[in-house]
This record gives sequence, C-alpha cells and structure tokens, in this order.
Amino acid sequence: MNDEKIPALGRYVSNKLSNGLAKALGIDENTAEMAWVFGWETAHRSDKCRVVKPVFSMTYLITSKSCVFWSTNLGLYFALTDLTHHRYAIFAR
Repeated sequence: MNDEKIPALGRYVSNKLSNGLAKALGIDENTAEMAWVFGWETAHRSDKCRVVKPVFSMTYLITSKSCVFWSTNLGLYFALTDLTHHRYAIFAR
C-alpha cells in the first residue's frame, strides 16, 4: 500500500503543488526559493544509503525471524520429547 501511495504523493508535490505554490507566491518555479521550500523532496533521494537501507532491513528481518522460529521449534522439540526412548537415544538410561 505504501509503495503506491508515497511515490504518488511525491509526484503530486513535485508536479501540482509546487506549480500552485509558485503561482500563489508569484515566483518562478525554478528559483532558489522553490528549491528551498521543497528541499526535503530532493534531499532524501540523494541519500547514499538509499538502496542499502531496505536491503539491510530485509536481510535482518528474514534472518532474525527465521532464527527465532527455528530456535523456538528446536527448544519445544527437546522440551516436549522424551529423549530416553528416542531412536538415536543420547540420554539412554
């Protein structure tokens, strides 16, 4: 949902809102004043880590979720299984 809405909002601000604001203020769209008003619009796009951050975040989430999942499953297996009667009994009496 956000992947569609955020770029649409950016296009709206860049194309329509900046034109209307420039007309209302009586200034040219390409002046330094307009660049200052919408400076955040270009600042976040010029971030050097813009591609690295989502990849790192996705890798971290997948790794942490899978580690929690498998460690929980192994913990439950060993906690709920009687290992003395297991086929490969390590703790045989």
